[in-house]
Amino acid sequence: MLKWFKAASSDAVSHEEPARREDSAALNVVKRLARSISNVGKDAAEVRGVLEDTQRVVQAQGQAMQALAQQLDQIGQAQAAIAAATAQSAAAVQRARGALGVVGEEVVGMAATLNQVSEAAAEITKISLQTRLVAFNAAVEAKHAGDAGRGFAVVAEAVKALAGQVEASSKAIVRAITSLQE
Repeated sequence: MLKWFKAASSDAVSHEEPARREDSAALNVVKRLARSISNVGKDAAEVRGVLEDTQRVVQAQGQAMQALAQQLDQIGQAQAAIAAATAQSAAAVQRARGALGVVGEEVVGMAATLNQVSEAAAEITKISLQTRLVAFNAAVEAKHAGDAGRGFAVVAEAVKALAGQVEASSKAIVRAITSLQE
């Protein structure tokens, strides 16, 4: 039995060395595995940080895109308002052109009427001059008639005064028309 014990103990000692080596190798594997796990953890933390940064950037870009969309919306509304105002302005210009055409026609018509009135006033002036001449001749004839032509002389003087007033009025009309035509 002693032999067996010695043999077993010697056998155990001889197996102890490879077991220690295996334990040491396993320990090295465990240590490397722990370092790798630690590195993976660090890498995962870095990736998480990068992902969080990326998420913040994406959110900021999303907000910027929303702001841009709102601004584009406002620009679209402003363009629509400008288009409406332009259409209204174009319609107003068309109405103004039409009104100017009507006014132009009216002005041409008024000018023609003023010319007619001016011609009539000139004719009235001629007639008043002729009337004054007739009144002058009547006054001369009334003087030749003596006392019998006295009543006729009064009428001739009244006609002469009236013809002078008509002449002054017709000349005033011609002056007014001339100033309107300028």
